[in-house]
Amino acid sequence: MIEIEAKNIDLAIKKAEKALGLNRKYIKYEIDTEKSSLFSQKEKKIVIKAFPNEEYYDKELTPFLEEFKRRTYFRIMFKFEKKEERIKDVIIKGKDVRWFEKNDGELLIAFQYLLNKIIGEKIGAVIRVDTENSFRKRKEAKIKELIEKAERELKENEDFLTDKLNPYDRKYLHIIASEKGLATESIGEGYYKRVKIRKNVS
Repeated sequence: MIEIEAKNIDLAIKKAEKALGLNRKYIKYEIDTEKSSLFSQKEKKIVIKAFPNEEYYDKELTPFLEEFKRRTYFRIMFKFEKKEERIKDVIIKGKDVRWFEKNDGELLIAFQYLLNKIIGEKIGAVIRVDTENSFRKRKEAKIKELIEKAERELKENEDFLTDKLNPYDRKYLHIIASEKGLATESIGEGYYKRVKIRKNVS
């Protein structure tokens, strides 16, 4: 947090931009009413306390994300949520968010993979990407429902075979199935594969 003094609020924010090295859209500020004298006849001044807006700015992710936007021309913005240690949740918002949800979320999955390879592995964090419509969370909920269906059918059958799933859905299914004591195996070749689920006899 830094303290800035100026003749008006616009100049104060400009000074904060320069001092913090951030665009004003990433800056939050509070007016110090005790130090400000907006109605003084002699010398008007405003004092603000400025700091990065962590909801829309992440020092490790934002530079890359801004460059991504500049090069792709997507009309989007990124919001950050931190609920767990070393896990960064990135929420994509804006007019072009639909492109990340198309084709079973292929772009969303690829973008998440890219962020984890380029930044996540370097800083020791897991980066999860979702849209403002909770696209990924809804998909994960469907995977959990699929596991529950498999558990019911495995009471009468030796195995359960899913429809074709993308890599992210398969990975999530393997994790949830393992937590429930089920064995899984990907079947097929290419980007989309089916998953065979069976009781873990070991």
